[in-house]
Amino acid sequence: LDGTGDSVTSTNSNVIEGDFTVEFFAYASSFAQDAILWDNRVANSGFAIGINTSSQIIIYANGTAVATGFSGFNNSAFNHIALVRNSGVLTIYVNGNSRGTAQTYNTDYPNQPYNIGSSHTDTNYFTGNIDEFRTSTIARYTSAFTPPSSEFSVDSNTFSLLHFDGANGSTDIVNSVTGEGITVIGKARVLPGGSEIEVTIGNIQVRLPATVLVTGIELELANNVINVINWNPIPPGASQIWVPIDPDNP
Repeated sequence: LDGTGDSVTSTNSNVIEGDFTVEFFAYASSFAQDAILWDNRVANSGFAIGINTSSQIIIYANGTAVATGFSGFNNSAFNHIALVRNSGVLTIYVNGNSRGTAQTYNTDYPNQPYNIGSSHTDTNYFTGNIDEFRTSTIARYTSAFTPPSSEFSVDSNTFSLLHFDGANGSTDIVNSVTGEGITVIGKARVLPGGSEIEVTIGNIQVRLPATVLVTGIELELANNVINVINWNPIPPGASQIWVPIDPDNP
């Protein structure tokens, strides 16, 4: 990210509901810059992580800085940064240590886009590198911790995971949670597993071929009791829709 227009944008994210974690690694020759590292606000409604020219890290809620603390950044090195909401309390961690807390921020902001490396208004661009961006549907950290030293892996609480392993300057960003041949809409989570994909919604786990196109509405299963289902293609026109087969009423 060269500070003059570079950022990564997601069209929407459902992770900002209940407890959540937004984390990544950031590298800059100096963190004394007025920049936004991550921002999911729309018209100033939502959350963001920023830094300022005093090398402080900032939590923004809506249009206001609700917590500011000295960051603990290491210049010219990768730093682990995590924004965690646990029971309505926002905490920003830098390299495993809490650097700011804001109380009673319980509002959810589903289906809002986010920027990595700039504000939601495409300003305050970050100059540096960002790696291993992960969002989770739980509060992964609730006290001081040792930051991970290797790349993240997908688990059932991972909503999105961007390894940024492509060529420098690439605009083709892969979400490792999506899985090969799978499109996920809504709060489904996909875990790669050999030739199949495991999709978890709530307490339902479904295994299906890795080439099935899945949407949230097609995975609404009655009574939350079906653990394994088969799928059949039904052509409604030019394209096929895959629907589950009810084993009791095929």
